[in-house]
Amino acid sequence: MGRSKSLGDGAVLAVMSDLHQRRWNVFIPIGENSPVDLVGLDPIGRACRIQIRYSATRTNSGKPILKLANVTYKAGGGYRRYTLDRSKIDLFALLSEDGKLYYIASVSIPTKKTSEIVVQAEAGRLPDW
Repeated sequence: MGRSKSLGDGAVLAVMSDLHQRRWNVFIPIGENSPVDLVGLDPIGRACRIQIRYSATRTNSGKPILKLANVTYKAGGGYRRYTLDRSKIDLFALLSEDGKLYYIASVSIPTKKTSEIVVQAEAGRLPDW
């Protein structure tokens, strides 16, 4: 398993644990082609589609950066870069290298095409989505 896959899996586990402690029910989609990493039901039963990221990248002021593009490496060489379809994602969860979790509602991200944003959210705060 590659390093980035291992860090991503660790981020999924961290988010699952955090949401479980908040009394959410958490479900894992089967397969690698799902637009989300988890589906959660909050304590009142609302469904939430969650895309999870790990980031070791920070701004000079120390704020984490959420990457909104994926890079897929092809077996024959080369790669393909694509921006995530945010219409299929309710919530982004970001695990930073210092172990803090950030939750960003997809609707709070500007709709312009961009490959990354500086996270302004407070660590650990779960927004309305």
